[in-house]
Amino acid sequence: MIDIFPERTADPRTAAAHLRGGARIYLSGEAGPRGCFTVMTAASEAVSDPDIRAMVLEGFSELDKAFAACFRLAKEKGELPESADPVVLAQLASATIHTIAIRARARVPRKELEAIVKARSM
Repeated sequence: MIDIFPERTADPRTAAAHLRGGARIYLSGEAGPRGCFTVMTAASEAVSDPDIRAMVLEGFSELDKAFAACFRLAKEKGELPESADPVVLAQLASATIHTIAIRARARVPRKELEAIVKARSM
């Protein structure tokens, strides 16, 4: 498994910090916002290349697992309602990262992207 959240605290604050960190990376780049290689380039090639498809799916799965661990712990601590589904919440958090990458590459203003991160981190 890829160690996406290396400190392994698996709490929502860690997930929010990683969301903010990912956004900073996607917004950086000498020639403009870099976005995310997996989301921007590899996903397009995954349609016809089984090796790339496997890499993309593994990356998605590992990110989902890391976020799910955070949400599972939050649910155990009573920080999320009993009805919360950590797997679905993880997929939504991952989808937020993907849309930030896509929007960053399309040069959506940084302020708008930071607003998405802030809203997801609450």
